[in-house]
Formats: sequence, structure tokens, C-alpha cells
Amino acid sequence: MIYGIGTDIADCARVAGIYEKHGYHFVKNILTKKELELLDAQTGKAEFIAGRWAAKEAFSKALKTGMCADCAFVEIEILPGPRNVPQVTLHAATAETVRRLGITGIHVSISHERAYAIGMAVLECADEK
Repeated sequence: MIYGIGTDIADCARVAGIYEKHGYHFVKNILTKKELELLDAQTGKAEFIAGRWAAKEAFSKALKTGMCADCAFVEIEILPGPRNVPQVTLHAATAETVRRLGITGIHVSISHERAYAIGMAVLECADEK
């Protein structure tokens, strides 16, 4: 059964401006170590960051917490899986929150169109919550 659905959109130009101004200090608060390694290989860095930002925000909305102590950007890792489908790995308090809530499935999608990146997340649970 569906526990929650979340969506978010990010303006790539806005993200580019923040990244140009703050660089690593900006992305270290959003991306995990493995995501930072992926970022280094990207030609469209702002688009990559915006996509991860939107997907993680969408996840927090689907979790019904928003970003908080129980759900933090750097505890949500989104890496390409088979056929480049985003795969989510959770860490620390976020992983514990998901376990405590009985979330059994996490589905995330990231898409880019010109100046925007959109993220969508669907969380499943076994029972009605």
C-alpha cells in the first residue's frame, strides 16, 4: 500500500548560482560521498545537483516529515542502478525513521527539462498508516 507520494522541482539556474558562489560548502550538505564522486564526473553539475535536491525533497515529502532531524539530505543516497534507474540507500536517522514507520518500498524518479529538474518519490508500506 502507498504510504506517501512526494514531488519537487528545482530551478537549475538557481542551483548553479548557489554552487558557483559556495562550491563544495553547498554540495557537502546535500550529497553523500558517493554522490560527490558522481558529481565530479558530470559535465552538467548544476543539473545533477538540482536533480538530487528535487528527488531528496520529494522523498522527505513522501515520508511526511520534510527535511528535519529524522530525514536529512546527506542521509539519503541516490545512485544509478540497473538501466540507470535511481536506487535509494538510506543512512543514520533517516534509515531508522523509515524502519520505524514500516516503509517497505522506495521508488524515486528524476527528470530534467531545460532549466528545471523534477524529483518524484513513492513510498510503500505493508499496512495502512
